[in-house]
Amino acid sequence: MKRLLGVSALVLLVGSMAGCSADPEQTPEAGTPEPGIEAEVLSDFLCSADDDGVWRGKATLTNVGTAANTYTVRFSVGTSTNTSAAGMHEEDFTLQAGESTDVAFADIATNTSPEMECRAHVTAQPAQ
Repeated sequence: MKRLLGVSALVLLVGSMAGCSADPEQTPEAGTPEPGIEAEVLSDFLCSADDDGVWRGKATLTNVGTAANTYTVRFSVGTSTNTSAAGMHEEDFTLQAGESTDVAFADIATNTSPEMECRAHVTAQPAQ
């Protein structure tokens, strides 16, 4: 039986995006994820666009469980009024219990609309 953990966070971008670099190792500007279990599994979530509208994001993924899990992490860019994403990046990570890893996605989407938001979504299942 598969155990599925769904976690999402919505980050609303506030203020200017000026000074952001396309390098995901540099800190993108963003708000704070909604509280809850998300903060335990995917912490320090940051996602924003640079002056050219190129979105990138990063976070720290932690296995808070007692066994190895495979996590699918997806960052997507879109508007809250439109269900289709302007772009997304998704990757799987297998972590042992208590293990953490950095997640960094460059070039998630290119869009300069001020209505765009970045979302993180994580699912987990026991590692095979």
